[in-house]
Amino acid sequence: MIPPTGAPILLWGMGATNRAVAAALHRRGRKFVAVDDAPGSGVRRAVAEAGGVLQPPPADDELAELMSRCGAFLPTPGLADRHRAMRAALRAGTRVLSEFDLAGAWDDRPVVAVTGTNGKTTVTTLVAAALAPSSGAVAAGRWSAPSTTRPPRSSWPRPRRSGWVAAGRSGRRLRPG
Repeated sequence: MIPPTGAPILLWGMGATNRAVAAALHRRGRKFVAVDDAPGSGVRRAVAEAGGVLQPPPADDELAELMSRCGAFLPTPGLADRHRAMRAALRAGTRVLSEFDLAGAWDDRPVVAVTGTNGKTTVTTLVAAALAPSSGAVAAGRWSAPSTTRPPRSSWPRPRRSGWVAAGRSGRRLRPG
């Protein structure tokens, strides 16, 4: 569940996935706070273009306060479960979301998430080809891969007929249901 519109969403790690999430939140008029442990070139500009401000990682006491005022925490897909921001979210009771949670709230198409070490792109392509004849158009692609800038499905073009989304994605923090 996405938090009420007044509460900002804390995005931690501004790689390709959370940059796309920031842009999608901005298009929907949602507030967000962006933090990155080691921002690369262009991160500050990308966050500003999405209507936000990149903040430096807060000290632990400030992090606890930040978590308590945010309605949700969305870590970058590669953020370790032992990272201090993950621990702070759990201590504060802040809901931890993934981009799949947001996309599920914004788009009612069913999703087939393909995970694993190798072959995600191939299997995603095969799943899309198998589903297309029975369900109409299928949006397919890699999702959250470090080498891609493909945004989450909420900003993909909708198929002309109701269809599916087939996405190759890292399996970290995916939850069934």
